[in-house]
Amino acid sequence: MGLTKIDFENASALLESNPRCDNYLDGLVSQTESYKEKYTFFRNGSDDIFGISPEGNVHLYSEDQQDIHDFLKRVEELSINPAVIFSYFSNDLLIRESFKKRTLTSRPFFYLKKIAIKSELPGNSIIKLATFQNQDLVNSWFKSFNEEESSNWDTPQLIVNPDIKLYLVFQDDNFAGAAANTLLSNSRLWVGRLWIMPNYRKHGLATELMNHLESVAKIENKDVSLLVSNHNIKALNLYTNLEYKTISSNCFWY
Repeated sequence: MGLTKIDFENASALLESNPRCDNYLDGLVSQTESYKEKYTFFRNGSDDIFGISPEGNVHLYSEDQQDIHDFLKRVEELSINPAVIFSYFSNDLLIRESFKKRTLTSRPFFYLKKIAIKSELPGNSIIKLATFQNQDLVNSWFKSFNEEESSNWDTPQLIVNPDIKLYLVFQDDNFAGAAANTLLSNSRLWVGRLWIMPNYRKHGLATELMNHLESVAKIENKDVSLLVSNHNIKALNLYTNLEYKTISSNCFWY
């Protein structure tokens, strides 16, 4: 059907209508107006979205192989060499063929969501929001998380951005783990970097922490959403047991 260039308003309306795009939409909405103006969007006849960010990163929310091929040809013609390519798992071979001159290391993950939030279950731990006075704990948490997950998430600085929400869990007055809500949304509470200290695992703390976050989401009239690496079997088992449903299967390529 071919590709048509559209503005941010039309792109966001299409993204809003596709539940698989929730994380992309929320990430875009949180950007400044000048950033959005520099973003380039295209759509095809099936209302799929294709995007080129101001940094030159590529987003492909489509299963149409021909339109993806046409879009990537346009990216090549614009001399764009994206640092990050985002797409669905099913497009893996096409992405690798299109960027065969590069070594691509994919980071596959699942987007999970829970709509029917139950009431918080009682727990024995203490969960509280971090403040800038807890920055040392936050630093330690992110350092350990990145080492364990082979990731490179930036450590939030609460004194710089006090609006983000970092939930710390304590057991017997000792720091035992945490979870982050750094991507702000009016309709979804995004959970990220959930991590329990090794010596406190298998004590139900991850479940307690998720129950607490669900209670917060219920009060704020939000769904709970999260992204999980498809290699993280323990986390996937946790969320499956907590009745989270997979909305889409996605991948980054670097």
